[in-house]
Amino acid sequence: MSFRLIGIGILLILFSFGSAFAHGPSWENPPGNGPPEHAAPKTHPLSNHGPNKNANVPNFVRENIFGQEDEDSDEDPEEEIYNITFTELNETENIEITVYEDKDNAKKKLDSITTDQEGKSDIYLTKGDYFFAVSADYYKNYERSFSVEDTDIDIEFEIKTLSEVMIVSNQDELNKALKDEKIATIILQGTFDSFKIDRNDITILGGTINYSDMDYGIKVDNVTGILIDGVTVKEDSDKSTRAIKAMSDAEFTLKDSKIITDSTAIYLHDNPLKGGNEVEFTAKDNIIKDAELGISGTRHSVLNEIESNTFENCTVGINLDRAVTSTVIDVEDEGLDALYDYLKNNNDFINFDDNIKIETNW
Repeated sequence: MSFRLIGIGILLILFSFGSAFAHGPSWENPPGNGPPEHAAPKTHPLSNHGPNKNANVPNFVRENIFGQEDEDSDEDPEEEIYNITFTELNETENIEITVYEDKDNAKKKLDSITTDQEGKSDIYLTKGDYFFAVSADYYKNYERSFSVEDTDIDIEFEIKTLSEVMIVSNQDELNKALKDEKIATIILQGTFDSFKIDRNDITILGGTINYSDMDYGIKVDNVTGILIDGVTVKEDSDKSTRAIKAMSDAEFTLKDSKIITDSTAIYLHDNPLKGGNEVEFTAKDNIIKDAELGISGTRHSVLNEIESNTFENCTVGINLDRAVTSTVIDVEDEGLDALYDYLKNNNDFINFDDNIKIETNW
């Protein structure tokens, strides 16, 4: 019996040694020892690295197993973020800029930032429509829209300090402000009668001009650098008038304004019979209603951008002399038809047929 048990034990010992030699040494790490120096590296069977690289693994398998982005994923990609730099042209510091999102006609405040010693300030935004406003102590470009597309952008703006701005609420204050050379921006609060601008570089903001005695509402007389912004001009007269009358050598811009008259809304009068010089004019985002002539220009009219204006219930929307020129369309090379198409395609004409005439007026 004892010899039999001893024999069985010897057989078991021999069997263990045989298995070890048949399968080679075990690479299991004993406590306190590192892996043998000839151990083969372990690789994932679908890894695209190491000696077992499998180049034929389908992309969607490789991407999902190894954490790469799945091209077929339904998840929205992360939105791009763009750097928006605001630059105050006079390098004025400590100007507070408030940025709002303009989405689905809802305005949402995003952040307030302040310009540094160089008049700059930055904010980071995704694609979309926005607008910014500067502190209420400043009025030039107080509120301005902008869009973020596919690139970082630099928005330049210029402000006026209170010493250069005057808020007026009656005709006497307006007349004094127009004569004061220190005043660059006049803010109209209320309703006013006719007035004439006869010095350069003035901005008129807001207010209503309800004129009756003079043959014009606003007269731009032989001056340049004039901006009329956000003004409403109404005619209260039975005689033939011009809501805005610009004389020889004038240069002005009309934007975001409204003119209601049954005479001429905007008259560019270069006084050609007396050898007058050109009148240069820009018009954007205005509404002109019920006018016999919306924009009327004589021989030496020079048109800059005439865009996004609405002419409603007019007899003629735009009436120009054939000698008109343009800084947008090269009339000499492209012809008056190109100017006609530009004006027709970039403005709206509602409830009347005679949209644009270009003919000899003088």
